Amino acid sequence: MTDESPASLDTHLDSILKGNQETWRDYTFSRLKLYDFIHHGDRLDWEFSESDASIRFHIGNGKLGLNRLFLLYEIGDIAPSFRWRKLIRTSSGFYPSTIYRKTAFLPAFSLCLDRPTTLVYWGANQFFLSPENLKRMQLNTSIIEVSRSTEAVTSAANLCWPRAIDRIQNKGPLIDMAKLWLFNSLYPPKLDGSPVGWHESPFLLVGDSHAEIFSLHKTLCTFRPSSRPQGHDGTIPVEARLLDANLRTGYVHSELPSEYADYTNQNGVYEVIVVKHFRAGGQPFRPRFSLYPFDSSKLFRDASFGVLPTALSICLRKAYMDSNGLGLNIGIPGLRSLVTEVLKLDIFNSYDWSDVASRTIVSDSGLKILIELLGLYPLEEGQFFFLHPGFAEILPSVEEETRSSDLSSLQSSLMKVFEAYSSLGAEMTMGSTFALQARLRNAFGVQLSFPAAKVVNGIMDAMKRSTIPMSKFLCS
Repeated sequence: MTDESPASLDTHLDSILKGNQETWRDYTFSRLKLYDFIHHGDRLDWEFSESDASIRFHIGNGKLGLNRLFLLYEIGDIAPSFRWRKLIRTSSGFYPSTIYRKTAFLPAFSLCLDRPTTLVYWGANQFFLSPENLKRMQLNTSIIEVSRSTEAVTSAANLCWPRAIDRIQNKGPLIDMAKLWLFNSLYPPKLDGSPVGWHESPFLLVGDSHAEIFSLHKTLCTFRPSSRPQGHDGTIPVEARLLDANLRTGYVHSELPSEYADYTNQNGVYEVIVVKHFRAGGQPFRPRFSLYPFDSSKLFRDASFGVLPTALSICLRKAYMDSNGLGLNIGIPGLRSLVTEVLKLDIFNSYDWSDVASRTIVSDSGLKILIELLGLYPLEEGQFFFLHPGFAEILPSVEEETRSSDLSSLQSSLMKVFEAYSSLGAEMTMGSTFALQARLRNAFGVQLSFPAAKVVNGIMDAMKRSTIPMSKFLCS
């Protein structure tokens, strides 16, 4: 396959997936759901194209400036024992691929769509994204800004073509914030024995005759030794009891890096990144689970709360996905009830309830401290809201792109955008634009012209009407 178009790669992937009935059925079902969403959606700001093999979509109005920011990430920034290049190296048989020599498949997080995705880059003359430099997956976590949002095409297979890169940020508070959003988006896996599903926002490597499909999850688990044969490439087999996508628990045969072998002889509950791996095409291949323990205190820079930040993050994500819009429809009492139900599960039987950290969920003030640590769920008038990553794409329009010197100031700016967003009515009118102009002047100290305020109003209206519903749909 030498055609560089999205349609060509989609068609090629579809032909590979047809070799596995269950995987192709799940892929087809996800496309049918997307088709229904498109044709029953009201005033979507995305343009869609359909074929027998896929559905592709992109922002239709370039003035909105949405779907331009992506986090290219090394997952080892969250779980130090895990590196993409190690995972790719053990996925067997990719470097001989004629496609892979030409194409870079990059793990990324879409801020607009609030989900992990696969960036597909065809090797234009640009040093940073040269496939020759990236094929060993020696990644540096970076913010990528695409040149034109209308040309960033995404397919139903969760492949995204950025086309051209305008600039790259290798440091700064937006990278730290994007890591929090990425962590928040990871959710426990389904344990129903099925291959990786497209609602799990998989990362794909597409070869000549087969595709490697990975989904990333965060969860809590306990370990016990396994009698299965020794694992490969520095791993050991374990039996793990995981918190799953339904907030229940189940056992899975899995692999654990050998440096964590002592965990199988301990009674603790651990935070883990779960990599669910499936291969379509070629020899038969059962879904494989690899577990990578991590310590969330490294991400949140506070070691006081043990595994509770991950438990809380999972519960908040579930409440958000079960709601409409950005409101979670629960406050402190509802969240405490949800977290308490999780903590009653059997994986917490050996949890040290005398630990000071466990007492934080009992008091309102303690629970608020934990939620503030996550940095993404403001409490307004007794209800939690989600600080959507798409708000970061609005900041340049209110001249706040370069003013945030640290994570705290960036979160403050995002909160001001959220408050302005929340103040808008159901319809975009001249009056709402004047009101927004005044609110942004008071919040940021900038006097936007009426046309500039109208553009910001249009972006917020597009987020409320179609982008946020779209992001939730794709992850459900």
